[in-house]
Amino acid sequence: LFARPVVAGKYVVVPSAAKELLWIDRKSGEIVQRGESNGAYVADGLCVGNSLYLGGYMKMEKWDVKNRRLIWRFDSINNYCQAAPVVDGKDLIFGAWDSYLYCLDNKTGKLRWKWNNGKQSNMLGPGNVVPVVTKDIVFIVAPDRYMTAIDRNTGETIWRNNDHKYRESLGVSNDGKRVYAKTMDGELVAVDATSREFNELWLVDLGLGYEHAPCIVAEDKEGMIYTGSRRGIVVKVNPKTKEISTYYIGKSEINGIDIDPTTGNAYVSLIEGTIFNISR
Repeated sequence: LFARPVVAGKYVVVPSAAKELLWIDRKSGEIVQRGESNGAYVADGLCVGNSLYLGGYMKMEKWDVKNRRLIWRFDSINNYCQAAPVVDGKDLIFGAWDSYLYCLDNKTGKLRWKWNNGKQSNMLGPGNVVPVVTKDIVFIVAPDRYMTAIDRNTGETIWRNNDHKYRESLGVSNDGKRVYAKTMDGELVAVDATSREFNELWLVDLGLGYEHAPCIVAEDKEGMIYTGSRRGIVVKVNPKTKEISTYYIGKSEINGIDIDPTTGNAYVSLIEGTIFNISR
């Protein structure tokens, strides 16, 4: 398993690199459907309402959760999808390791546009970043070390910035007004998400040194910002005072950060196989 399971209605859906999609009953833990696929699943999925969106090898799929039925499959992708997609209104937006960022009509699965940074190198593309999507702009960072703003309607580049060594770690504030990115120098950068011009709001040195963990940046309900490192360190940032709190919780890469919407606690998973609950 290279992708995180998805809670979807009364099921837990497990994407498998062994070309299977497992539907598990949430209450009993029993497998109720074990479907063969035309390719491996390695991407984190997303459940919105009664729809499950899931990427894999050379594909992006939409499933009907209630009936466990495939609605459509977009297969004009030339490599893996790895990060979770974003669904907003009529748009489904995701990156792949074929150097492209895609925008599909989430109802039909038809391509609306695809974007490329001008290079054909797969390893410099947006294959492992969860985009930040606002009303008019899509923001990404990638191993080409740029942050890019893309017009959501046309797929055209608005601006690209490499003032810092951006990688694949990205997030957004709860009010959608700020984009957060962790750099390869262990910094956290906040950028204005409401402007069509690049506008850096602030920068905080997290004290991490060289950094490449692609873990998302997450904000809790009180506005505290969490990010993780390649060496098992979680850093919490107060955006008002710029004060940082550092948690040494393991030795391996921070894999995921999820904020509990009820308590505000942060659940953090590490590559070494541990999960921590950090109280707000």
